[in-house]
Amino acid sequence: MGTSEKLYKLVTTIRKDVDFFEEESRFVIENEALYEKEPAKIRSRKNLFTFEGELPVLIRKGKADYLPLDVSIAKDIYKEETCGMEHLDLITLSEEELLQMFLSVDKSLLKFTAPQIEKITLDTVYEVTGAKGIHLKFYDMDQFFLKEAKELRRYLSPGLMRRKVLLHMASRVLKYGGYLLVDGLEKEMAKDKAVTLLRLFSNPEVNLKGTCLFATTLDSVLIDEMERNDGIYLLHQDAGTQVSNLAELITRNDLKKRDVYRSGTFPGTVLLQKRYFDLIQHFLNQKKEEANL
Repeated sequence: MGTSEKLYKLVTTIRKDVDFFEEESRFVIENEALYEKEPAKIRSRKNLFTFEGELPVLIRKGKADYLPLDVSIAKDIYKEETCGMEHLDLITLSEEELLQMFLSVDKSLLKFTAPQIEKITLDTVYEVTGAKGIHLKFYDMDQFFLKEAKELRRYLSPGLMRRKVLLHMASRVLKYGGYLLVDGLEKEMAKDKAVTLLRLFSNPEVNLKGTCLFATTLDSVLIDEMERNDGIYLLHQDAGTQVSNLAELITRNDLKKRDVYRSGTFPGTVLLQKRYFDLIQHFLNQKKEEANL
């Protein structure tokens, strides 16, 4: 059964080809026929795989332009039914596109990303003039009436809009499955909200689809929210860019990861204090060189 709730039967003829000069052999698909049947036509277990009278819905004979000779059309059907992808790149959005995205996503998420906002109401009528616009209401303040959506930029920062859109994307991915990539998690969200997001993805009751969150951060506190060391990679750029898996650097689980990170024992994680003094020494050396000129 596929997601279309139909029963499929695939008949495949495989041929063995031998390359005389290279003395190598490979198996190639000579022809294939795909049949489908509605579940309503199944009367008993005996005729479950009986497709007599059914015409093939897809035939592949010889070379196919869209698939290599050693790849079955079953892979193409599976990809079509299960691997659809909804893709949104926040980086490429203009200010106008970000604003429109902010207004279109679930407004109930505002209480998590902007608790100071009581409500935003679109396409409302202003009682004084009868014109349509947007009502924006902050807690403990009178509401604003905005004639155009772009006026929201005077009251809402791009960062706030991005946080709401990002949380909306996280809710979609957790619901349907997939991958969420966030570059600079601590910049996109406040620390408490970033921690909440990490915990949502690690909660099996919430993350039923096995959704993956790939996030980069410069905040070492956030790595303590990760239970598995093999899910953490350290990027260091001393004498070239290198990536190390934390599971290969630390074997004890009773230590706080951020404390070990800040200790400077990991490659490329020199103590900030040492870098500070090195920078001071650099400027002092510059002054000495200028004095000797």
